[in-house]
Amino acid sequence: MPLDEELDRIFAERDRDDMQPTINALLPLYASHPENARVLYEIGGAYDTAGQEDIARRFYEKALTAGLEGNLLRRCYSPVRIDTEERGRV
Repeated sequence: MPLDEELDRIFAERDRDDMQPTINALLPLYASHPENARVLYEIGGAYDTAGQEDIARRFYEKALTAGLEGNLLRRCYSPVRIDTEERGRV
């Protein structure tokens, strides 16, 4: 299955109240595609939804460095900016 389809499938099956299965499904994709901007962004989002903001922020920053584009880039800036402002880095 192509990577984007696999990511779409994982997120279609997610449970926002229990993100650990989603994180567990994404980690092998991260191991196989550690520089893929979408993989990095989606893992960041899963950790963010799970309430693990510090881990999420690191993945969001890696996604930006890896060249995140388009709608995902716009969506990524919001959590990174909010987190950065809350920590007094802006």
